[in-house]
Amino acid sequence: MKSCKLTCFFINLFRFFKNVYGRDDISKELENRLLILETQVQQLKEMVLSLASGREPVTSREVDDQTQVYDAMRGLTVQRHATIQMVLDGATQAEMAERFQISEEAVKGRLYAIRKILGQELGVNITNTSTAMKKFREVIDTMSDEKYLRVAGLPKDWHTNWTEEDREENPKLYKK
Repeated sequence: MKSCKLTCFFINLFRFFKNVYGRDDISKELENRLLILETQVQQLKEMVLSLASGREPVTSREVDDQTQVYDAMRGLTVQRHATIQMVLDGATQAEMAERFQISEEAVKGRLYAIRKILGQELGVNITNTSTAMKKFREVIDTMSDEKYLRVAGLPKDWHTNWTEEDREENPKLYKK
């Protein structure tokens, strides 16, 4: 909890400086760095709790991977985040194509782009969508709903609560 309070304090401080000096680019970059720091503090907390409960702690490589997955997530479009949500909930490519009003080939293209972006961030070639989704799931599960919304531009439960009205509420997700 203290890390969140500290992060919120710094975010508000930088917003104050932005208002005084009018430098939006600086405060946004610092806000992004603080979000990364908040994630790292949360991961450290989980490692300590894991050790205290007698379980094996996650390795530092896993923590590094999670930070890099988080960085990759920040670089994804809203459409790609929506695609990830659908894959994580077990949707088929046909279901995704119907939802987004695109071809199945376009869905495959999105999945390829997601794997490529994640692979570049991790420095590996990810050829399997389920491998990429496992990494995304590990990071998404540690994020608060608010933090996920800031990163993805969608609520965590967008797919499970989807209705036809979403086509009007989020037109950028759908082909016209």
